[in-house]
Amino acid sequence: MKKFLKIVFLLILIITSIALLFIGNGYKMYKKAIEEISIEDKIKEIKSKENYTKISDLPQTYINAVLSVEDHRFYKHFGIDLIAILYCKGSKFRVFWKRTKSDDRL
Repeated sequence: MKKFLKIVFLLILIITSIALLFIGNGYKMYKKAIEEISIEDKIKEIKSKENYTKISDLPQTYINAVLSVEDHRFYKHFGIDLIAILYCKGSKFRVFWKRTKSDDRL
């Protein structure tokens, strides 16, 4: 039982470390982007474009269609879709794994 708890603790520690790494990198990217142009200025820039459309002007059918195609779990998660992230990471790992396996045959 102690060995199992050690393994669980180690996994939690590793996952937390990876999460903090991603959060730190994301924050650095955010700070760099904010230094280039403020959020308020970026919003004004986007709204001033000729093809800008308010979401209230879009038909509800269009919004439903986009949500159903892009993110069918949109209303079930709170801004971060962990299932989609894990699926994406798994796909990248499978591609990497196949690539390294095929390199071994050369």
